[in-house]
Amino acid sequence: METRFQNDKPKTYHMKKQIFTFIASTIFISAVVAQAPRKVVVEDYTGIWCGWCPNGRTATQHLDATYGSKVICMGVHSGDALSTGYPDSLVNGIGVTGFPEGAIDRFSDPQGGIFQGCGSTPAGDDWDPTFNKRFNTSAPVAVNLASTYNGTTRALSVTVTAQFVASASGNMRLNCVLVEDSIQTNNQQHNYMSGDPSFSAYEWYSQAATIAVYYQRDVARINLASAYGTKGIIPTTVSAGGTYSKTYSYTLPSGWNDKHVKIVGFVEHWGSKPAMADTSQIYIINANESRLGQSTATAVIENTERGFDSGHCFPNPFNNTITIPLQLGADARTNIKVYSMLGVEVATLVDEPLMAGEHSFFWNGTKSDGSGADNGLYVIRILTDKGSLCHTVMLSR
Repeated sequence: METRFQNDKPKTYHMKKQIFTFIASTIFISAVVAQAPRKVVVEDYTGIWCGWCPNGRTATQHLDATYGSKVICMGVHSGDALSTGYPDSLVNGIGVTGFPEGAIDRFSDPQGGIFQGCGSTPAGDDWDPTFNKRFNTSAPVAVNLASTYNGTTRALSVTVTAQFVASASGNMRLNCVLVEDSIQTNNQQHNYMSGDPSFSAYEWYSQAATIAVYYQRDVARINLASAYGTKGIIPTTVSAGGTYSKTYSYTLPSGWNDKHVKIVGFVEHWGSKPAMADTSQIYIINANESRLGQSTATAVIENTERGFDSGHCFPNPFNNTITIPLQLGADARTNIKVYSMLGVEVATLVDEPLMAGEHSFFWNGTKSDGSGADNGLYVIRILTDKGSLCHTVMLSR
C-alpha cells in the first residue's frame, strides 16, 4: 500500500498509447476503445386509480432485485395526486396508451418497440429480455452527478454532466428528475386482482380491493429540467471528449422525506416535434443516480484492457481533500492530472513509474501555482501506458 500527496515532485514523460489534447477549450480524448458504463432507465407508468398497476410495481421490484445498480426505476404517475413529476401531456406525447405500461430507456421505434404492459407474469420477469438487450449496447456518454444539500433549509443544488466518450449527433438534452421512494398511499391503491381466482398466483390476490398498506415506489416527484429536457446545452454534433453540464437548484417541500429522495440525471435524444415527443426519435442515451448531497462520478473506461482500476474518489463533493484510489495490476508509468471542465490543466498529482499494488493519492484543491482552485466540477484523469480513465469530482468549500 502506497500513499502519495499532491506536493510530491512530478516528473515528465511521454505517453505513447494515449494522448490528451485540447481544442477550443474542450477535452478531447484519443482512445482505441471507448465506452461508458450503461445504466438503464425503466419508467413504470402508473396511477393510484389503476387496479392493474400493482403488477407494474412487481415488475420494477423484480428488476431492482435482479439487476441492482444496472437499472434505475421511476414510477411515473398520471391522473392522481402524485402526477407532478411528468405532466400528463408528456406521458401522452411519449406514447403511453394504457396502465400499467412502461418503457426501457424510453425507446419506441429505434429498437423495435419497447413500450409494453408490465407484470403480466406473477414473477414480474417479462421485461428481462428487453432489459438485457438494451443493457448490452454501448453508451457514447457517461452521466455524472454532483450535488450539495442543506438538510435544514432543504436547498438542493445538483450539477448534471454529460461526458462523451464517443462522437454523437442529434437533438440531445440534459434532464434531472427527483425521485422519492416509499410514499404511503394506504387504503387508496386500487387492486383488480383481489380475490380473483385468475390471479391466485399473484402477490396481490390476497390483498383488498383497495390495499390497506401500500408503498408507491420510486415516484418521479419533479422534473428540474423543462418537461422536455434542457435544450441548448449539448450541441447537435459532439466529438469524443466533449463535456457539457447544467446546474439545477430546488428546495424540497416539507412533505417529502428527504432520506428517501434520490437524483436521476440522464441525457436523452429528443424528437423533431416541438410540442411533444416524436416517438420514432425519443430515447434515453444514458443515465445515473445519486442520493442528495452525494455524487456519482463514473470512471469512463477508455481501454477495456487497461490493466488497472480506480474506485470512487471520496468524499465527493469535497471541501478539503479528496482521495483518489488506484490499483495497478503491474508496474506502470502513471500520470494523474486535474483539469477544469473547459479542459484547462489545473494540477499534476503524480507523473512517475509506480509499482504494482494499491496506491492512494490526494488533491487538496490547490493549483500547480499554489493558488486555490475555484469551487466547481473538475476532471481527474488517470493515465498509464495500458490505458486511461477519468473521474468527475466537485470542489465545494
